Amino acid sequence: MFSFIYLNKKKELYKLLVARSDILAAHTTCDYFLANVKDMKHQLYFPLQSAIIVSYGRPFSDNKPLGPLKNKWGKFQDQQLQKMHNDLLELRNKMIAHSDHEHRKAHIIPKGASHPVLGKIKRLSASVSSKALPIERFQIIRRLCFDLNTRLNQEADKQLEELFENKDLPPKEFELSW
Repeated sequence: MFSFIYLNKKKELYKLLVARSDILAAHTTCDYFLANVKDMKHQLYFPLQSAIIVSYGRPFSDNKPLGPLKNKWGKFQDQQLQKMHNDLLELRNKMIAHSDHEHRKAHIIPKGASHPVLGKIKRLSASVSSKALPIERFQIIRRLCFDLNTRLNQEADKQLEELFENKDLPPKEFELSW
């Protein structure tokens, strides 16, 4: 019985450690985005938005072999953060990691047509729609990442100490296995 509980705790610690790495990546990318991207025309707007959404959503997706984080990690006291969390996961699942038709439509642009981003079209072209989050929302995403990473850090550090603090450990880095 003890080894089964110990094994489950190690699996949970693994998920927490990987999740905090992913959420920290999303947070750091938000910082870079906010410092460098001033409008939707910036060449890094969509790649950085995608990177943030993918990194943020990864812990909540069906990872192999251990699956997503427990549901409690996707619950937030602040309703603005809760909405942003839900929106990011929906964008990840329907537009960023997948290409659901309702979010990614292909369009044909005739020669001579006017396009809001491309301007006057010189030859027959095509585009694929995508959703750009307003720049102001990246401040909320940054707060969301900070909130979640703070909770993940506290729990991961607690479990790390419970599992390994008073153990005879090798003198060098080793892989967390289960």
